[in-house]
Amino acid sequence: MKSVLIFLIFFVFSFGDEISNLRIACEKNGAACHALGVKMLNGEDVALDLTGAFANFQKGCTKKFAPSCFSVGILLNNGIGTKVDKFQAFEMFEKTCSKGVFIGCEELAKAYILGDAVRQNLEKSIQIYKQNCEKNRIYSSCETLSQMYLDGNLTTQNTQTGIKYIQIACNGGFSGSCAKLAQIYANGKYVASDLEKVYFYLDKDCTNGQSESCQNLGLLYIQGGKDEDIKHAKEYFGKSCDLKNAKGCESYKFINERGL
Repeated sequence: MKSVLIFLIFFVFSFGDEISNLRIACEKNGAACHALGVKMLNGEDVALDLTGAFANFQKGCTKKFAPSCFSVGILLNNGIGTKVDKFQAFEMFEKTCSKGVFIGCEELAKAYILGDAVRQNLEKSIQIYKQNCEKNRIYSSCETLSQMYLDGNLTTQNTQTGIKYIQIACNGGFSGSCAKLAQIYANGKYVASDLEKVYFYLDKDCTNGQSESCQNLGLLYIQGGKDEDIKHAKEYFGKSCDLKNAKGCESYKFINERGL
């Protein structure tokens, strides 16, 4: 739900700070209705009003603002500001997916997996995830596909295909996906262990701003014990610290105080 709220906030447009201005603009502009709905949903500059938020998202959707249709689907699916209605939610996700709000495609794929307000259809779900990943570059869909193929729970297990999709997510800079690749090559569960690739993908995840990967790469280097290894470890602990990871700061301090 947190990622959904972030998505909704993303679509707030600059119609001015005053709620009254948004109300006026909403009469003709779906994006203004959406912005007003987001404010009511979050209690921002106006009292928290979930029912009002839902009503404004409906207005935005009626005015053909696709993100509002997605928001209507999310609220219907979770019973926020309205009664739960999985069937209407499914229709909204279908509509938004076709209009280019690709996070709606993800919700659509989930519905097909669960058989939620639609006949369960795993093949259809995989088809949607593939298009979302390969064509629309929604990397969370790539990661979901990867896990499906690696585990073989919802489709035929295919390690090569699973790694292919997690690599797409990693190359796209999707949060934590490179670390998952590193883990795959570290534990040897799906492929043979490959320490060189563990280093490579942890470094890539660190470069993508993931502090824990910086910290873990520092720990790997420090195990080498040589002066050059300690130097690399200190560098990665420093990067982890810069990314606000307390363990990274502690590790950097430990090395630094010993003049290493």
